[in-house]
Amino acid sequence: MCNNNKIDSVFKLAINNQYTRRLIFGHVESIHQRLEIPSVKYEHIQNCLYSLIQYNQTDAFINQFPRYCEQYRTIYGWLNFDRFQPVLDIILSKNNTRALSFMLDHVKQYRESIVDTYVGQSIPPLSIADNPQIDSDARRWSRNNTLTIETINILLDSGIRVVRSSYLISIIQLLVSNCQLERLTKLTTEQLQAGHKFNRQCLDDLFDNHGHIDQWRVLAVIRVMHNGNILYRNDWKHIQSLAIANRLDSVLEYHQQMKSDISNLALQVNMPPITGSNTQDTDTFSLSTTSTLYNHYTSLLLKQPPPSNNDNNITQFASLHLQQQQPLSNDDDDDNNNNNNNNYVDHNNNMAKFMYEQYFGGLLVKDKNIIDKCQDYFSKYEPKQLFTVLNWSNIETSRLDACRLGLLPIVKLLSFRFFYQQLYTVAIQYNQIQIVQFFVENQQLQLNTGIFQSTFSNPLSEEMFNYLWPFFEDRTKNTQVISKCIKTVLSHPNYLAVIQHIDRLVNQYIVQLNGKRPIFWLDQILSFPKNLLILDFFFSKFYVPCDEPQSKSHDHTKNDSAMAIALKHGYIFNNISIVTHNNN
Repeated sequence: MCNNNKIDSVFKLAINNQYTRRLIFGHVESIHQRLEIPSVKYEHIQNCLYSLIQYNQTDAFINQFPRYCEQYRTIYGWLNFDRFQPVLDIILSKNNTRALSFMLDHVKQYRESIVDTYVGQSIPPLSIADNPQIDSDARRWSRNNTLTIETINILLDSGIRVVRSSYLISIIQLLVSNCQLERLTKLTTEQLQAGHKFNRQCLDDLFDNHGHIDQWRVLAVIRVMHNGNILYRNDWKHIQSLAIANRLDSVLEYHQQMKSDISNLALQVNMPPITGSNTQDTDTFSLSTTSTLYNHYTSLLLKQPPPSNNDNNITQFASLHLQQQQPLSNDDDDDNNNNNNNNYVDHNNNMAKFMYEQYFGGLLVKDKNIIDKCQDYFSKYEPKQLFTVLNWSNIETSRLDACRLGLLPIVKLLSFRFFYQQLYTVAIQYNQIQIVQFFVENQQLQLNTGIFQSTFSNPLSEEMFNYLWPFFEDRTKNTQVISKCIKTVLSHPNYLAVIQHIDRLVNQYIVQLNGKRPIFWLDQILSFPKNLLILDFFFSKFYVPCDEPQSKSHDHTKNDSAMAIALKHGYIFNNISIVTHNNN
């Protein structure tokens, strides 16, 4: 430890001395030239940037950061914050607002200068999101670092989509602790939910420091958190105890009213009230608002296959889009248009949103006039412009609905937005083969082992199965992965779909293995409590009929193994058919 401190002190002295720093950089550069290294790897520059902020060398950081951006772009083609997180971490932990402002502004300007190069391509939106390789524990960063209000304002006012959990946990904790209602209300629902693992100490600070000053402001903060669906059962218990201790009757009344509203709504939709023994686990249950609870019940219904376009539900869903009011034109107010360009931009965006809703609803009811009118409207926009006008908070939810309902024109219209796997998964779940074909054939996702497992862990139609299977390489279809697929699909309630799906999996894999049958799959299937029809069917898949040539001795060994596994699980056979199950 002592040696490390000495080395750290020496490095700090060296980097603080301009002459020494130039000597070191010049020496490194000469070595690179001698070794014919064309440029410094961006990882090395990133480490350098990290050290510059660590030792408070902001001017040097500002000089070096554009070089890092250029090096990154030559490797990855465009700029985003997925590789900047170590540098962002140290900047935010030091609350270096000058370096933060420069970094955010430079990345935005640089992307704007090169975006024309990628017209027609799906460029990820500029965002600060979670990185699974770095964010193993979202709470860890927020525990060790405290942001300032100034840092938060710069980060959130940058116009960059910030949804990284570790940052938002720290942001929410600080805003709640300081009763920063105005800033808290500007966080989107997505941001609030990304930071839902906040420390309850911020609630203590809110009530202790502000409850006696303005209890209605405290209540407003609680409402914002509640509407963002981030207050869980134990959070509400804690709030209730704090409200009693601080005698905040308004908070207690609000709590009781929410519980009453939820119980009433549950009865209206013929669902049991979410109280008592009917609650979910205390760590995952959220005392939702009425609108959120409605969405929860709706999501349960959406797990069923989507209704046909002739169904009343589809007609009602379409009417929600078609009944949107067209925004009023500003053409009659020339002075206003000329003097306030923001009004024109807002009107343009609102009109695009209105036409999008019309397009969505027209496709659902198959109204050709509406469809043609909307297609003509959007044909005038380039992908770069579409990214600007079709960019509101619930656009991704709408894109998921389009995948669920098979609205390929909508999916194509929004293809300029960054693709994420849930879109593909939803299209698979609802057997929308045209949507899946669009994603696969336009190389929207990498067909790796993880995608294979998520794809074939649900019963697929024969058409979907036959289409997708050849796209995956043999190395993605290994025995362990298919075993996981079988284990997952066995829990599906549709027995016939399970039989058909696993039959296709086994048949395709047996062909791939030149006739070999992985016998442990039978053990896995028989150990799962299921309909006897399924068990009988799958035993027959692994049992080779006795009239086959005797030369295939290995198959008869397989028969013995299959019978032994079946008997181990208590199944008694008659002519290779399961007739009963012995629990003794």
